[in-house]
Amino acid sequence: MSSYNKDEFVVPPSIELIFDNNQLELMNTLCLFYVFFQKKPKKFYKIPDIIFYYSIVNFNLLNVIEAEEDVGFVSRNLYFRYQQNINQLLLELYNLQFVDIKGKVSFKTDQLGARLTTKGNEFVNSLEIEYFVELINKYLEVIEMVDNNTENKNKIKGGKK
Repeated sequence: MSSYNKDEFVVPPSIELIFDNNQLELMNTLCLFYVFFQKKPKKFYKIPDIIFYYSIVNFNLLNVIEAEEDVGFVSRNLYFRYQQNINQLLLELYNLQFVDIKGKVSFKTDQLGARLTTKGNEFVNSLEIEYFVELINKYLEVIEMVDNNTENKNKIKGGKK
């Protein structure tokens, strides 16, 4: 029996980017902030609200919200993985001066608020990549269509209705 050595196996960067692409998550999050900024530029949005709308659009969870009955098994792992990564993403966006964060160091993530800065708005406006334009439109559509309430959040998390 041979022993398993983690260092013997190398994942090609192209494959790693498909499954763990922090830069893409950062840009997708920035696009969501952009949509919120267009609606209400001065408002700080709570982190759970950002996670909620990000997950619906990027993890194709709209069918979970729209379903009248249980849709069966739906993997919510991506939702929880993004929930764990949001702190790092916010730090990076803050360091780039693309978002402002409202709260104290002692606050839990759920208590923090964030909003796009003018610099972040200008950056997103300068994007001319069709993917991001379509993503912004999807965010707009979902924000208008889906209520951000406890029932819908529980559906996304896999809890009771």
